[in-house]
Amino acid sequence: MTCNKRMNIMRNKNAFTLVELLVVIAIMSVLIGLLLPAVNAAREAARKSTCSNNIKQLATALLNYEQKNQGLPPAMNFKADSGSPYDSPGESNVLENWVVRILPNIEQAALYDDIYNLMRPDRFNKNAYSTKIKKTIDQSVTSTQDGSITMKSCRETIIPSILCPSDAGANGVIYVSGKSSFTGARCNYGANMGLKQPKYLYGSNWSVPSNRGVMGPGESLRITDITDGASNTILLAELRAGVTSADPRGTWALGGPGASAIAACGWDEGTNLTTRSEGYDKGPNARDRNNKGGVGDQIFTSLGSDYSAEELYDLKMPIRTKAANTQATTRSSHAGGVTTCFADGSVHWLSDTIDTSGSASVYSVFDRLLSSGDGCEIQDNSF
Repeated sequence: MTCNKRMNIMRNKNAFTLVELLVVIAIMSVLIGLLLPAVNAAREAARKSTCSNNIKQLATALLNYEQKNQGLPPAMNFKADSGSPYDSPGESNVLENWVVRILPNIEQAALYDDIYNLMRPDRFNKNAYSTKIKKTIDQSVTSTQDGSITMKSCRETIIPSILCPSDAGANGVIYVSGKSSFTGARCNYGANMGLKQPKYLYGSNWSVPSNRGVMGPGESLRITDITDGASNTILLAELRAGVTSADPRGTWALGGPGASAIAACGWDEGTNLTTRSEGYDKGPNARDRNNKGGVGDQIFTSLGSDYSAEELYDLKMPIRTKAANTQATTRSSHAGGVTTCFADGSVHWLSDTIDTSGSASVYSVFDRLLSSGDGCEIQDNSF
């Protein structure tokens, strides 16, 4: 046998047949199919842990603010309109919110100083509702001679510590209003305003403990004002960023439900709030199959050309026609529930299946967690 023939035989013995290759590929495919869900689950668990840490740090910043200032910051401040605050919520009359107030406590002191200077220190206070402040919030006012720092550039600053890593829509997507010059970077955590729309939580209505949360429109509590106990009351809850750049939900510099707060997402015993039959979102990640809602008016109108009501419903991001910027529940990109932090600084996972079956006379478990003074105790195993 020649040398060349011996080499050819050895090559044939060392090579894989087509059948063998297919078997190997099939085995690898099965292994990948088995391992991929486990890998994805591990990654989501890590993202969920980061989210929990983020909301915990925000709560710590709020509690430090509360100790220094004898009260939590308001969810947002706003320009009063004809003696009826917040009748037309949106960028045009919402001023600084709770996120702006705690920027120094989340390692954003330089950003806070820039905003503070743009708003004018002598007007940066709880009851500053003047039109002049409104203009400095809405317009690109410069704080340096060369114009490198503007309110626009401040609002568009991305703050990683207020973003949930599971919400792909929040990373790097800037909100751009279709109605004004307002723009803003995203966030994934909102203040608990209470059981009613913001305009029904202002002034004398805020004095009703069963209606209010902890941070309202131009109003806020001290921890000692929470008569239900800090361990029984939601301070912060998750939000999802808007589905398009024109969707203001999850925008840190913008006050109001959906943007940086939750409101009117539990039972309401008064007549001021639209009844649940008209489509209010009750509970975490709520979707009403009987009323999918329409694309809202006011600041949500521009979404109509991008998504239908049906598509928004399928994305678990519905918008209610009559509640576009006065009502929003807590929403999360995590499956099955939302991350929340209570007023005592403890982090809790609330399932989508939490009891929301409240009535005018009996609050549900979710209602009780939202209300700072409903007078009902909550068992740990109920949520």
